[in-house]
Amino acid sequence: MANAVATTTVEMLLAAMSCHVGDDGFPTGFFYGPPDAWHKGLGTVVYFSESKIVRAALYVRKHGPTYLKHLAVGDIRKLLTDFVVGNYWHLSDETFLQAI
Repeated sequence: MANAVATTTVEMLLAAMSCHVGDDGFPTGFFYGPPDAWHKGLGTVVYFSESKIVRAALYVRKHGPTYLKHLAVGDIRKLLTDFVVGNYWHLSDETFLQAI
């Protein structure tokens, strides 16, 4: 069950991401690289659809761990965008210089 929630959440996060601002997009700029790197050499800007990221936050709040039910949607939204920023280097080979 938890694996299905995680898979759906990641799919929702990926659907919320874009390289274009869109109608309701907000930018998140950051440097990225492997966690063991002493510096993060590349930077990028990813736009998140506000409506899609809120939908993902509501999904996680409803189906995720119990403690998330007590957090504000904005706090869960921040956790989700921080998750993308922290793990973007996994996607970078697939997205470098490409539109996502």
